[in-house]
Amino acid sequence: MIIYLPMKKITEALKEYLAARGEKWCPKCEWPLLYEAFCKDKYKIDGRASSCAICRFRYRAENKDHIKAYKAGWREEKKDLIKAYNARHYQENKSDYDKRNAGRTASNLEATPKWLTKEQHAEIGWHYRFAALLNSLFGAGAYHVDHTAPLKNDDICGLHVDWNLRVITAKENLAKGNKIIRELLE
Repeated sequence: MIIYLPMKKITEALKEYLAARGEKWCPKCEWPLLYEAFCKDKYKIDGRASSCAICRFRYRAENKDHIKAYKAGWREEKKDLIKAYNARHYQENKSDYDKRNAGRTASNLEATPKWLTKEQHAEIGWHYRFAALLNSLFGAGAYHVDHTAPLKNDDICGLHVDWNLRVITAKENLAKGNKIIRELLE
């Protein structure tokens, strides 16, 4: 007597068997592989992509032009949505953008030491978030993050570090420029 099982039950049983062994079935190459061979995908139930990384890479390489055209068409179709999202994201995260831009300027001047810890980078970010908060209360551009010892000066070159930053009014900062205020350095 032959018993026919629905394909869905067979597939589920195979998935359970492979999962118990730490493996997953790749439908593209039709081979059981270790979970590590599959890219992470937070939208999947098991947290891994449906096909293995090699198959995904091969597909992208073989269909590069198709994927590029699809993405370009999608971006063109959603241009207004993307622009609105980016503007909203910028407004909601302005202090992060300011911190990154200041950090980029400082690193261009080689003023940000490479030995700073994550906590010290977070402290730098705190100054920019505080300035953004004050600007949201008192108007855009009312407060600046100032370097106590200027990054560029004939006598001294300060560092882009937490202990060299302070939040002051824009008027004070623009009046100070890149001058040194001796009592602040003591």
